[in-house]
Amino acid sequence: MINLTPGRVAQSMISVLVEIGTPAQSPKPRGKSPGWAKGNIRTKLPRYPTVKKADAYAFGGAKPYALREPQRALHQARASRPKKSPKVAA
Repeated sequence: MINLTPGRVAQSMISVLVEIGTPAQSPKPRGKSPGWAKGNIRTKLPRYPTVKKADAYAFGGAKPYALREPQRALHQARASRPKKSPKVAA
């Protein structure tokens, strides 16, 4: 008996499968899809205007930078507070 390498076994498996066949069924023809029905009127999709960054606030987006000034001042006031000293374990 000859010891076959895995590559040689893989090469010979093709001829074995041709002899015994496959358990899978052959694919069935499905035909073409029907597509658009005859007589239907094709309408184009509605196009919506582009929303610019300046208009985003009107639609619930982020506020423009000019309207964020009060928040910026509050943030700077919080940042200038002295930091808490770390607790020292006794």
